[in-house]
Amino acid sequence: MNYTGKRPEELYSKGIFTNSFPIALANWMDTKGIQPRYVEGRIGNAAHLEVNLRDARDIFDGIDPGTLHFDFEKPYEPFSKLHSEEESRKLTKMDVVASDPLFSGRQIKGLENKLTVVPDSSTHLLPEEQHAPEMVLRPASVAAACSSLYLSMSEDTKNSLRLLYKTLKLSSIRDWTNESEMLKKYPAVSSFIEGVLSETQHVQRAFLLQPIWATHGLSWLPRKLAFDLLVWSDHALLTLIYLESQNGDNAESATGSKRGRKKGEKLGRSRRTIIRMCLMFNELLFDDEYNFNRSFKDICFDEQTDKEGSIPGKRILAQVGSEPFVDRRIPFTDIFEIIPLEGMDLITPERRCDLTIKMIWILHIKFGHSFEEIYEKMGISWQ
Repeated sequence: MNYTGKRPEELYSKGIFTNSFPIALANWMDTKGIQPRYVEGRIGNAAHLEVNLRDARDIFDGIDPGTLHFDFEKPYEPFSKLHSEEESRKLTKMDVVASDPLFSGRQIKGLENKLTVVPDSSTHLLPEEQHAPEMVLRPASVAAACSSLYLSMSEDTKNSLRLLYKTLKLSSIRDWTNESEMLKKYPAVSSFIEGVLSETQHVQRAFLLQPIWATHGLSWLPRKLAFDLLVWSDHALLTLIYLESQNGDNAESATGSKRGRKKGEKLGRSRRTIIRMCLMFNELLFDDEYNFNRSFKDICFDEQTDKEGSIPGKRILAQVGSEPFVDRRIPFTDIFEIIPLEGMDLITPERRCDLTIKMIWILHIKFGHSFEEIYEKMGISWQ
């Protein structure tokens, strides 16, 4: 990054490194001509996710990332007009905001980051070709994806969706927080979200960077080919949730929740998210503003609201396929190009990835041990 509002030491600090590293990885891939894998949603005969290689600059709407100014955990102004003034300052913050370096008020892109480890706990005992990461989605990230998609809609699309909303008789919902009522209305709610995704699949934009970091099982030791990058569009993220809802994440529907509620039909986590998305699009389409607490906090049906989804690797594998996680293209040793050596000394480990980078830098660079030696001591071959 040539331009940033952070001092060099801040880029490697707790809470910032997990956001600065994905940008550094994308920039480095651009300089090397390595195309990230883009995930986009498709709604045709059947909803699905499509993965294709595209230039890293497409993340930033075709602009050379080396010329952009990057801020972290900063409000993304285009979203501010969609929120009440009370919620705007808190809820418009994005992990990364890219701006014109000469005109800081001209924001180019707001991005979310999700650094993920391959394999996760659901796939680590499977053959390597079936390894995949877990995806944990925050409510604010889902709301931001909805906001991003809404801002890309034409007036014709908005009018078409308003008509669909009324045709499905969703205006008759009296209490969005009443689970019994929402169970009856859920087929119409799901149809509306399918309509939103169908109408907007041609305007999706890069939204979330997902660096892939591969390890030997659940250990901290990275694979020889350790890194790659997935770029999710706003549409793809919402399509993933829709697909999970269609697959009936409804262990709860048969047995009741783990919190002691009575057995009977219930709305699983992804279906609760679909309902929240429906209310949010309703408020945006008819009022041009939405209330996050009403859309994402109040509609909880006595369940947790701190995360919208925790999708295990097995499910991600079913939706995205194995290639992004198995056919990794960046060796771990390239980390010393992605992160300058002077930056290594500044890393303040917070998670397993940055702790691993720091430890191997100390063992390999400072103490001169080869990777083969390091791995041999751990009883694992360097592969």
